[in-house]
Amino acid sequence: MGTSLNTLIATLGGQPQVVTFTLDLLLARDERINEVLVIWLDAGQRYRHAFERLQGEFIGDRYQGQPIHFRHLRLEMDGRPLPDLYAPTHIDAAWGQIDVLLSELKAQRRHLHLSLSGGRRILALLALSAAMRHFTPSDRAWHIYTPDAVRASAKDGRLMHVERAAGLRLIAVPVHPLGAYYPSFRDLLGQPPRVLASALTEENRQRCRRVWATLSPRERDALQALAFTTTRQEAAQRLHISLSTIDTHKQTILRQCRQHWPPDTRPDVHFLRNIFRRWLDEQK
Repeated sequence: MGTSLNTLIATLGGQPQVVTFTLDLLLARDERINEVLVIWLDAGQRYRHAFERLQGEFIGDRYQGQPIHFRHLRLEMDGRPLPDLYAPTHIDAAWGQIDVLLSELKAQRRHLHLSLSGGRRILALLALSAAMRHFTPSDRAWHIYTPDAVRASAKDGRLMHVERAAGLRLIAVPVHPLGAYYPSFRDLLGQPPRVLASALTEENRQRCRRVWATLSPRERDALQALAFTTTRQEAAQRLHISLSTIDTHKQTILRQCRQHWPPDTRPDVHFLRNIFRRWLDEQK
C-alpha cells in the first residue's frame, strides 16, 4: 500500500504568512504535506502581491528544502476573475469551484488539511460548507492563533516564518463530515439553492442531449474539459489550446444552453460542471 498524499488547502487574502505559518506548524507535527493549494480572490494589487509572495516560497516545487508542490485556484465567474463575493451569483460560482476542487481531491484519495484563517470570511464559510460534503473523518480543518505582536511584525508578508516560541497555535475546527456519514444525501448537503433548482431531471437530460447535438466535435471536447476541470486554464491545458479558444467554445456552449433552458436559469461555467458533468457521466 502506497503512502497517502496530503494536501493543505488554504484560503488566501492579503496576508500570505498565514499560509506559511500554518504549513510550518503542520510540518512541525510531522504531518507529511505533499501539496499546498491556495484558494483566492483577485481583489487588487494587495492580494496579487500576497499570492506572488507566497508563490515565491515554493521554488522548484520545494519548500524549506522539502518537496512540496504548490498550485492555486483563483476563483472566477464567466471566465473572469472574481474580485469579491457580494452577490448570489458570485457565491454560487465560488462555492461550485470549491466544491468541485474538494470532490476531485477526495477522488484522488487525498488526506486534506483545510486552513480557514486567510482571506474573506465568506470564503472560509464556503470552504467549510463544501468540506461537510466531501470530508472524511480523517480530514482536518484549522484556524491559526497568532499573537498580536507577531501579527504586527509579520503584516503583509514581512515575516513568512517565525520561531516556535513565538506563540502561534493551530486550533482544530470541528467539521462534521455529513457526506461521509450519509452518502445518499451528499448531493443535497450544502447545495446552493440555484444548484438544487438545476438538478439533473429527465427534462434536463433532454436539454443536455439537444445542446450536445448542436455542438461541433471541438466544442464537445471543450464542454467535457470545462465540466471535468476546476478552472478554464485547466480545461485549456487538457485540450492543449489557448485560453481565448476555450473561451470562444465556452460562449458558444452557454449560448446554446440559454436557448434550451428557462430564462431564469442563467447558465454559467458552474452550471456546466453541475449539469453536464452528471449527464456526461451517465453517457459512459
